Amino acid sequence: MRFSQSIVSALPFAFGALASPFSPPQWGGPPATYGNVTDLEPNPHWGHWVDTWVSMPQLTESYNLPPGPFNETDLVFYNSTIRQTLKITLGADQIRLRLSNAFGLNELPVTKVNIALPRAEMGQNLTGSSGIDTSTLHSLTFSGNESIIIPAGAQAVSDPIAFPVNTSQVLSVNMYLADGQASNYVTSHPGSRTQIWMSRGDFTEAANLTDPSVNTTFH
Repeated sequence: MRFSQSIVSALPFAFGALASPFSPPQWGGPPATYGNVTDLEPNPHWGHWVDTWVSMPQLTESYNLPPGPFNETDLVFYNSTIRQTLKITLGADQIRLRLSNAFGLNELPVTKVNIALPRAEMGQNLTGSSGIDTSTLHSLTFSGNESIIIPAGAQAVSDPIAFPVNTSQVLSVNMYLADGQASNYVTSHPGSRTQIWMSRGDFTEAANLTDPSVNTTFH
């Protein structure tokens, strides 16, 4: 399960053809986009944004909603950290993240997001790992702000960051929702094939998720 859907866009060195940003299908037209999307200083100067990791946003079925205590009546991910890994397909010098609330009926308040290189804990692979290399942590902002409220049916794109990555490299994305989302209509994709980690409280900068509240899903 890929909760609170994320898409990574990369600014590559070697691509000259324009790649249009991914737009998930919506009822009544494409979603509104929030965040710093147009006023970008590309590096290299002739670069352009393409998607290097993406999954199809879907309305989460009731049986695919997160386990308790992260799923309550009309509330998901209250005071929760979500950690998931992404294996990107294209190397880049700059990256940014897109979050989707395409199928949400209520706004999605995101308190904090950061990105890091994963660290495999004992018995884990890098993909689906619960650990991160804290020396590589990089906070993401949205139009200069640490937090963002994504309206129902909309998406948000983070400001670009200088975070060089290689083709097929694995990244770890950490998201904290202080207030959760006041709905059981969640945007996700059920076929992640990797472990997603959840914990109560803000553990976005923790080297490993070891709090007693930690839970995981695997699809």
